[in-house]
Amino acid sequence: WLFIAMATSHWLVYVGRALCGLCVGIASLSLPVYLGETIQPEVRGTLGLLPTAFGNIGILVCFIAGAYLDWSQLAFLGACLPVPYLLLMFLIPETPRWYISKGRTKRARKSLEWLRGKNADVTEELGAIEKAHVESERTATHSAVEDLFKPANMKPLLISLGLMFFQQFSGINAIIFYTQLIFK
Repeated sequence: WLFIAMATSHWLVYVGRALCGLCVGIASLSLPVYLGETIQPEVRGTLGLLPTAFGNIGILVCFIAGAYLDWSQLAFLGACLPVPYLLLMFLIPETPRWYISKGRTKRARKSLEWLRGKNADVTEELGAIEKAHVESERTATHSAVEDLFKPANMKPLLISLGLMFFQQFSGINAIIFYTQLIFK
């Protein structure tokens, strides 16, 4: 965002957009994985929608701010918004599953206690995570790509790919890019 905000040529804007896209791509991959590994199963589906909802709210905030700010001020605003995310990233622990995969059970327990609260009994959940890890290690003799194309997984895979395809080719990006003109 700072490349864009302080751009003196269109090439700096391109570099800034490329870096923003890269960073959003990384966050878009890592955040759902972290949420999936740390959220309790009974609320995982509901809370798993938060990244998409917040992303859409962010787009709305940018459109509203864009009506009052010029492009460089809006880029500075874009540079400020990820700062809390960056700072909080250093405060949260690794996931209990990650610690278990590295053989660090005590750290996994501490991480789970931090996530669930100090007074929460995490013994049963920690045991389930350890059991799932042992099972995944036992069955990890073949590649995940092979699993992807098993007959039982083909229908969910095709549905997911179809939904993503039709979302992108429904014109959502054109609507997002031209929303300001549409509502003028």
